[in-house]
Amino acid sequence: MKDNLLKSLLRALTHINISRAFLNIFFGIVVILSSCKKDNLPVEAKPIVLGLYEKKIDVINKRLLMHITKVGDVSIDNFSMFDTASSGMLIDADGLLPVNMFNENGISIPGDSLIYNGITITKQKVTLEYGNKGSYQTKAYGNLAYGKVMLGDNNGNITTNRMPFVIYYYSEDDNHFPLPHHELDIFGVAPGSSHGSKSVNSPLLYVQLPKGIFSGFKLNKLDGSRFISETPSYVPNLLEVGINLSMAASEGFKWHQLGYSKLYGYQDEISMNITFGGKTIASSTLLDTGTPGYTIIQDPNATTPSVVLANNTNVAFSTTSGFEYKYSIVDPRINATIVQNPSYSQDTRSIVSIYFFLNNSYLMDYSTYQLGLKN
Repeated sequence: MKDNLLKSLLRALTHINISRAFLNIFFGIVVILSSCKKDNLPVEAKPIVLGLYEKKIDVINKRLLMHITKVGDVSIDNFSMFDTASSGMLIDADGLLPVNMFNENGISIPGDSLIYNGITITKQKVTLEYGNKGSYQTKAYGNLAYGKVMLGDNNGNITTNRMPFVIYYYSEDDNHFPLPHHELDIFGVAPGSSHGSKSVNSPLLYVQLPKGIFSGFKLNKLDGSRFISETPSYVPNLLEVGINLSMAASEGFKWHQLGYSKLYGYQDEISMNITFGGKTIASSTLLDTGTPGYTIIQDPNATTPSVVLANNTNVAFSTTSGFEYKYSIVDPRINATIVQNPSYSQDTRSIVSIYFFLNNSYLMDYSTYQLGLKN
């Protein structure tokens, strides 16, 4: 009972504005209380730290990647897009299953399900869509599957508990042309469930955390100097899996409550005021590592379907919690920004690209469904 009370107090204090001095006194009291128990609450337990990989696609577009090295009992060498704006792991059957077990029409499953080298593949079909209908959209067709997954490599790794994911056998672009194998390998860490299957959600929910660490993750600022090659470049300490509440309370994050969808649970979009070209609009906004280059502002009053903002345009995103993100477009290769009318894009959400993460830290609390942002 005492453990539960302390945890509740820790979580409450993390999400209100109080002085750092008071927090230091409070956590000192917690340590004293914990030391009086046989089953101590490890207040200073630390999250699990992993490195991620960065790569350049071209002069504008960049990718952040999770290195996946085993699924079930199958060792692989897979670099999946680390995506803050989707939920769940999507991985190509190529390299996981023998070529005679699948083709572009599906996976051969003789019974109710197929068990192959520690991977259980069900007959439940899943279709996943990415992008927006007005500009560019891709689709993947696969099956719901289960298995343990190793995240990371010799630089540091963890293995999840048995978790749901989608193994896909075919993918295509919006003109129905097939995509190359692994083009849509995605490691989605958003809260809520996948839009393709309510059974699939963030793989980080299936990591066994140390006692005293709560479910969630922190993505530290990316290293812009490592987006130099089409070969993935390892960057240590980018990802912290799990949240230490005392640490989070003292780091100065601005907190934002996430909205809830009856279909997919809590969503990672937040309300932001966006200022550009002398005007300000309010927009539901995604902060998306999976958008590799162009930030997209959805303006319902835009007079053209889609336009790229000119050089020397100042752009600012702000929230009622006091967080601000500003940039000036001085080079079309950096912070390139498009303004679209939602009637064209068929999407009302603005999307801030991977460039946001070069200058800001991002903390997702899966337990309270709050998003912390910090410059």
